[in-house]
Amino acid sequence: MCAVLTANSQIAVAGGHKFLVEIIDTDIIYAGAYVAAGSRAHATAATRGRALPMVDDTAGYVPLGHALQQATGATSAARPPEAEISVEGRIVKNMTVTDDANDISDQFRWVYAIDDGTFTVARPVTMGFPIGITTRYIAANTFNVKFFSFGELCAIALGGAGKALWNLGVVVAEAAGAGNVLTGIECPHHGRITSVYTICASAPADADMSILLNLEIGATNVTGGVITLDFTDLLGAKQAGTAITALNVVHEGDLIDVESASVTAGTVGDGIYNLYAMVDLEPGT
Repeated sequence: MCAVLTANSQIAVAGGHKFLVEIIDTDIIYAGAYVAAGSRAHATAATRGRALPMVDDTAGYVPLGHALQQATGATSAARPPEAEISVEGRIVKNMTVTDDANDISDQFRWVYAIDDGTFTVARPVTMGFPIGITTRYIAANTFNVKFFSFGELCAIALGGAGKALWNLGVVVAEAAGAGNVLTGIECPHHGRITSVYTICASAPADADMSILLNLEIGATNVTGGVITLDFTDLLGAKQAGTAITALNVVHEGDLIDVESASVTAGTVGDGIYNLYAMVDLEPGT
């Protein structure tokens, strides 16, 4: 065993229940607001490392927790004002939670921040970081919400912020008749497929080649997520599926099939595509 210290080391320990974070100049942080910090790559140098109201569809926000009191930023002050932010997890009662949080079946869904005081169970389109989870159904769009501690937020970040990218396999256009082209892809965990796309690995040459791809979960078609492949696809090109709107929830052990329809088959070796799915991870199996 190797020891470095040869004498007692006196360390100063901050209180364990809150952060003190300098506030962006002129920004007002209100008590009860959900607060983030600008990351080292966020916006401009004036925002990086400083506290600001949370917005969950913008790059570079690091979620922290709730402000404990009101304060206004003044970065030119001799001692710039700081936001006092709770780092402990807390359950907040009777929270308004928007979108499809309508009934008791929506308990234990991730909660996202639209802004510092508006929350939703629908992951924002561009970004999205789960900061809490619904824990008690009160009424339509009203729940108790367990907001995560800062330690839990760090663990979620290390796990990919509740999101995964699956490579579902390779689709070869020449072999794609009407019907399944990939079958029995086993889901490793619970979640919901939010989008699909292909990347062309070998460009088609046959001007007749045209295929529609869609996913099935347990032999039931996902609503949306249809990808159009045809002879205009170039090497490396990405083709996104249509918006996915329903029948997209998977559980551990569910089987995914990839189906082709409206097929005009290409020639041998004509058109090879990698198929990907973006998945929101959810609690449970």
